[in-house]
Amino acid sequence: MAEERPYVFISYAFDDQYKMAPIVEYLENRNLRCWYAPRDIPYGKNYQTAIVENLKKAAAVVVLITEKVGEAKFVQKEVERALAYSKFVIPVLVDGSPIPANLEFFLCDIQWVNLPSFATQEEGFSELATYLGENLHGHELELEIKRSPSFKQLEVVSDTSNVLLYRTHPDTLRKTSQRFVAPPEFGKMERGLTDHHLLYLHHPYHTGKYSTALALFSRLGIEEVHEWSKDATFNQIFQHPLRERAGYLIEIGSPQFFQTASESMLDTYIKQLKEKRAYFLFIATDEPGDHFLPYSVKVSPPEDTEQLLLNHVEEEDAGLKEQITQWIRDQAAEGKLPQPAQPREAPEIVTRIRKLVRGELDEHAFMESLRENVQGRVNGWFKQERSLEEIAFYLTVSLFQGQPYDTITAKARQLASILAERIGKEADGRLHNIARDECLLMFHATVKTGWKVTEVGKELQEQIFLSSESDATYIWEYVWTQFPAYREAMKEWFDQLLAEGHRWAEDQISQMVITLLKRDFSSVRHALIQPWAMSESKREQFLVVRMLEWLSLDLDWSHVVFRLIQSWLRQFSNGRLRWTAIALLGSQAGALYFPHSLKLLEEAYATGYKLRYAIGRSLQNLSGLPLQIPGYELIYYRFWLQWFKRLTGKDKSYAYKFAQTVFLSHPALFLDTTSKGALEFWVRFIRLCYQDRISRNTTYILLERWVLAASGNPKREERLATLFARVYREGDEGVKSRIVRFIQKGLRKDEELYLPYKSLIS
Repeated sequence: MAEERPYVFISYAFDDQYKMAPIVEYLENRNLRCWYAPRDIPYGKNYQTAIVENLKKAAAVVVLITEKVGEAKFVQKEVERALAYSKFVIPVLVDGSPIPANLEFFLCDIQWVNLPSFATQEEGFSELATYLGENLHGHELELEIKRSPSFKQLEVVSDTSNVLLYRTHPDTLRKTSQRFVAPPEFGKMERGLTDHHLLYLHHPYHTGKYSTALALFSRLGIEEVHEWSKDATFNQIFQHPLRERAGYLIEIGSPQFFQTASESMLDTYIKQLKEKRAYFLFIATDEPGDHFLPYSVKVSPPEDTEQLLLNHVEEEDAGLKEQITQWIRDQAAEGKLPQPAQPREAPEIVTRIRKLVRGELDEHAFMESLRENVQGRVNGWFKQERSLEEIAFYLTVSLFQGQPYDTITAKARQLASILAERIGKEADGRLHNIARDECLLMFHATVKTGWKVTEVGKELQEQIFLSSESDATYIWEYVWTQFPAYREAMKEWFDQLLAEGHRWAEDQISQMVITLLKRDFSSVRHALIQPWAMSESKREQFLVVRMLEWLSLDLDWSHVVFRLIQSWLRQFSNGRLRWTAIALLGSQAGALYFPHSLKLLEEAYATGYKLRYAIGRSLQNLSGLPLQIPGYELIYYRFWLQWFKRLTGKDKSYAYKFAQTVFLSHPALFLDTTSKGALEFWVRFIRLCYQDRISRNTTYILLERWVLAASGNPKREERLATLFARVYREGDEGVKSRIVRFIQKGLRKDEELYLPYKSLIS
């Protein structure tokens, strides 16, 4: 069964049903699902239980502020619980009435939507739908950052806004060592690095330069490897103190890197490397300049293809692993082993071998997919005179492999119609009267039978695939590069497909666009990525986030993506583009540049009031990293303290409240960190909040969240008790009284929950 779609909980006074109804109707007509009582409470279900259960599961809560809401007995409780559950809450001022006194405590600092301030009711509803769309589509697309070997440990921590040096993650070193196959020049490289302590590895293509660099360090017994950011200059590297027995590397992003590097500087640096028994590797696509010529080696691809493929066989099923391994060895013995053009192609070849061994690919199709005649086959198809309908069908079947024939023909007609309108040519209907199998033969496609999950369960369906499935990528690359006039039509077609809301279509479009980005980043960025990033549709904006997030996981592209994010953030007049950039900072793309991303989000907070919800969400996403990666915790707490230090007056007070909303989503940030510095930060933060007139009233929500999260865990309860004791001991009389009142109120509300802290007020 499909997962339940996220929904909005509507909190309102029962007497305001006639005011609530048009708002709900507008939202639900725009695919924003709503839940409200009594409509959505099943017969026989306890009213209060249903409200609590659905509040917990809601993605957002809308509170309708009217003349009568202050008298509604359930609304105050719903709002209080929503904030305790860390829900996104939007107050909506429906009739111009102010927020009543019994709700002002909870909602005074939350951005609201004031419907009477808009020229028309439609405009106000649209503004509300936009805010909710950010939240609901964010839930739907799961922009959760997960730990990855790509994350490097921070090394330079003195300036959080300019961290340029990272320690390579041990998982990366281990995995590279397991998969590495030496290139022909490896012996020469090892001797050169041993003699000079510095090498310049270069090749215009991806021949495995990075993995070769890590393997060289490993061969010399270097366990501590540091990577310089592409933003670093030669002078910064030259001036940075070296560590004993450490390895350093940098992938050079621009030939201008060496402009300040003189021959004497290079000689001095080599001398320093030798004194520290340290080593440095430069990785580049360009030939070296004169100074580096004696230390340069061109890195060829590895020649032992058999070992390269064997090193990429990773199967939990021991039997399947043995089958794949044996197939590779048999093919190598007969001289028939597929030859990857670059080491990075090895995983894809192993994937195809796996499909062959499991019977998902026949041998003819497998060999066809590996031969270098893919380009010839596709080029040959286009050399014949082709109608718009035929081109549209070829593109459609290559994009939507695995779909039924009827679906593909319908989508192909849709694309053909758009192409005809854009280019000014009539579709000739050539394919309408051709039998299915004859039609598929024209496009090197075939029918396969497979199970497909539908709304009624699994069904056996006929599905359409290219005979050589890997042709799909090249077909799209060919049309994109050879027929620029078709790009607007392709964009319009993608827009229509996305508007239909099919996740399978969205996934296929994402994969193809990522492929095209790697082929021609500039044109795809301008034709597809940037228009979607500026779209009114949150679904299209989140699609860009997903695609660029995936692209950034390829380390060759992560820096390009981050530079794009930075450029979008500077577009101050384009709120939607900045929103997309902010969402990207809270994804894997931003996590790879953790300190820089924190700084950029702080800058965005200062320049974009309407973007603060998105900024908070991205900070919440990044806030899980200090718990996972050594070095990030210190950076994280220092970032907040420096931010607070730069602010004054009400700006500081509102920053405290903003930080509380970020921290609410990660109780473990306080409860599970063990460093002394972390506890010092939290004691100081709670004291500052309690001493602040504006933020003190919402501090109890954060503390209540921690009490709930600590319940039943002795270590967490002890840590929270230590915090309360420290805040009480170090605070002024006002802070002391507020801590006491918080615990007393908690004991009256739930004595068992607050019992571990009772002794603090005895």
